[in-house]
Amino acid sequence: MRLSKLILCISLCVSLFSEVAFSEPVLITTIDISDAGEGKRMLLGDLTGDGRLEMIMMQGDKM
Repeated sequence: MRLSKLILCISLCVSLFSEVAFSEPVLITTIDISDAGEGKRMLLGDLTGDGRLEMIMMQGDKM
C-alpha cells in the first residue's frame, strides 16, 4: 500500500511539472567558449546513460 501511494505521488508530480513548469523553454545563462581557439565544440547529451544531461567540451588538436 505504501509503495502504491509513493508511485501515485511521483506520477502526479511528474504530470504536474511536465504540463506547468516545463511548458516553455527559458534561457538561464550563456557560456562564451570563443577563447578556446579553433575547433572548439560544446555538446549536451546523456553520455553515461543515467538519464541526466552532461556537458561535453571538446577542442581539436592540430597535428
